[in-house]
Amino acid sequence: MPTQKSNQQQALRSLELSPKKLEAIVYWMYDSEGYSFSQYISTIYPKEIDDSELPDFIHLHDNKIKTSGETSLTSGQLRHAVEFKKSIISKFFDKDGQWHCFFISTNSINGKESWRSGQPHFHYISDKFGHTREYVVEQLKSKNYKLGNLPHIELKRLPD
Repeated sequence: MPTQKSNQQQALRSLELSPKKLEAIVYWMYDSEGYSFSQYISTIYPKEIDDSELPDFIHLHDNKIKTSGETSLTSGQLRHAVEFKKSIISKFFDKDGQWHCFFISTNSINGKESWRSGQPHFHYISDKFGHTREYVVEQLKSKNYKLGNLPHIELKRLPD
């Protein structure tokens, strides 16, 4: 990756990533470039949902809630939890004080952000954007992260 913020932004401008390409980047950064890899997943449920009452598994399929595990929540509450949860998956690469992060949220993967009329996408940030790694991780675990205007990378879905 380029070492200047402006060069990173330029290099990412026309980049497209599929899940397979991102997986290849993870292996390449680790095996060939010597970066360590960390992944964080944060999920925030609507404030009216008590996380401790959630079952082990909830899935909404064909407009029906499927669960596994104990819960005292109603089907309506479980549906609300699934439909309005906010999740962020972030992948960090670290080496010699430098770091890079690709992340995706439920809103960006489901086309609920305005970028390119709802095109699913990843976000990118690195140590060159003026934030510490710790601050970025803290923000990505919060309900509404504040990291400024970040580059977007088109998510290319695999064919059905």
